[in-house]
Amino acid sequence: MSSIDRNSYIIMARTEHIRVGNAKVRSPESADRCRYFTRIKLSNIPPPACRFYCWGPSKPPMQMTANEVADWNAHLQTPVLFNHHEPIVVNSTTIKRVDLNAIESTPKALTNEERILILTPLRDAALYLPGYFDLLSLLTYPHHLIDLGFLVGDSTDDTLAVLAAELDRIQRQHSDTLPFHSVLIVEKDFGASTSQSVEERHGFEAQAPRRKIMARARNYLLTAALKPEHSWVYWRDSDIVDSPASIIEDFVAHDKDIIVPSMSTLFSFSFGDSH
Repeated sequence: MSSIDRNSYIIMARTEHIRVGNAKVRSPESADRCRYFTRIKLSNIPPPACRFYCWGPSKPPMQMTANEVADWNAHLQTPVLFNHHEPIVVNSTTIKRVDLNAIESTPKALTNEERILILTPLRDAALYLPGYFDLLSLLTYPHHLIDLGFLVGDSTDDTLAVLAAELDRIQRQHSDTLPFHSVLIVEKDFGASTSQSVEERHGFEAQAPRRKIMARARNYLLTAALKPEHSWVYWRDSDIVDSPASIIEDFVAHDKDIIVPSMSTLFSFSFGDSH
């Protein structure tokens, strides 16, 4: 290229033959192909532009086989620079992030200030609620680390009104007993038809439908009340007449995933990572 007079011409044909100055084109059909030629005067091209680079395969992509396309693209890896000091900021209010890695359920729940969720399904329980809340107020585990959840369903008595009154009473106590962190009341009927009498409730025929409804009620309550910050779930029946004030600490000290009584279903305590 450097030996060519800059006042000369380069003639390029579609047949890839080149004519320089008065040199003959190697193709015998060059006279017929002159209409395809393009003349470029070198004196019009600045010196830096005389260096050209050709990128791409030697044939059009439509004429390449699948293997040729794969071979050609194998080396095409565009470099990407990531700035790891530039965090991703998400401002959408519809996106919520929950990190459960920091939640622990350990035997040192009190020291670690682990949150407890106490859940109680209620049906025709107005008679038992005053005593239930008297025992609940005596719990020695810090009340600001305890959340309460109740499901009221298929009740024919004044369970919901008594529940609201008792909750208002214990949450407003002006004494050394602090109120609980939060309270959730869920209302859901499941079509229970058996009475709450001991004979009918514990009869053999009533066990299958009764326990099915109890399982559904517990699932609804757990789903509605469980939050990411809870480490333990404590299921407590409303008709308990006595329990130690340190029952939560006693359960936690066993360091078990699930604890249930062997002869009754008065209460159970479960590992919080089940959510």
